[in-house]
Amino acid sequence: MLATKRELYDVVRRLARLVGRRGVAAHDYVVITAADGVASLMATDGRSWLMATISCEGSLRACLPLHDLREFTKPSDAADGASLVELMAAPGQRAVVAAECMMITLESRPFESVPLRPDMTVGRQGGDWEPSSLRTALRWVARAVCTDAGRPHLCGVYFGDDAIVATDGHRMHVAELPGLPGGVFLRTSDVSLLVESLKGSGEVAAVKNEGWVHFESDCFRLTCPVVDETFPPYRLVIPAPADQTSMVEFERAAMLRTLKRLPGGGADVRINGAWEFYVGGIQAAVATHGHTGPDIALRVDLTYLRDALASGARVAKAAFTDPLAPITVRPDDNLLAVVMPQRS
Repeated sequence: MLATKRELYDVVRRLARLVGRRGVAAHDYVVITAADGVASLMATDGRSWLMATISCEGSLRACLPLHDLREFTKPSDAADGASLVELMAAPGQRAVVAAECMMITLESRPFESVPLRPDMTVGRQGGDWEPSSLRTALRWVARAVCTDAGRPHLCGVYFGDDAIVATDGHRMHVAELPGLPGGVFLRTSDVSLLVESLKGSGEVAAVKNEGWVHFESDCFRLTCPVVDETFPPYRLVIPAPADQTSMVEFERAAMLRTLKRLPGGGADVRINGAWEFYVGGIQAAVATHGHTGPDIALRVDLTYLRDALASGARVAKAAFTDPLAPITVRPDDNLLAVVMPQRS
């Protein structure tokens, strides 16, 4: 089997991220099947399965040490990445991996030693996504994921019927996209693998089976377990538009530039025709495109506001009720962030 070193390495590196999460030696292998111009590479950590495909020449069936293959195929520079690497079966359950002026012989284990992924031939069809839109939404939503292991019901991303959501209890990001029927909660690490796999892929579909979700496109398949935790009823914390008395529109890029210059953490904010920020002895202002309703003063974590605006359209919107009520920020038509103010 002949493949471009960079293409092979990128897939092997992604698979190593999955296996490396648990550090179990028995799972440190990649199953490679190459034929008819396509090579499929599959790995598992015993809980999730990821398969990716690359173009190739020739054929091969082998089960090779994943991290050894990753280290050997790592390109030294762009020219090295464009070179070819050859994988060949060798006597005695071994395989030879050869690149320019280099060669390594690796153990090739029986395919049966790698756990099979769950059967996903039967299940409920889920979302059908355009990959770049899904990738952008997931990267934005993941900014609000809880990292406190003591709150496992928040340490992941929730795929609802018509939205993808994450919250850490202080802010919440909601991407209004097709989700999965009945709702499922997935580990952050599996969502990260999905985000990385979406780069360059075609349209993505999903199948939900009992306890499992399977994502598939033209160049990858990811099967991961549903987390057995109850995600909170997130819609209850979204303020009703009729209750929000102050609304403002502004240039998202201009706001981000200002927020990146200010320290993270709590700041006093006033909206009175413009955004005014007061952080210690620092003052900053951002012009608005329009402000309706009464002026408002509150305290907010600027990191949360910056994350809410990390992706979106040219003009963003924010709405307020009172200094202690949740703030809603819309960086784009299908993205909604809810940020809790801080007490002064």
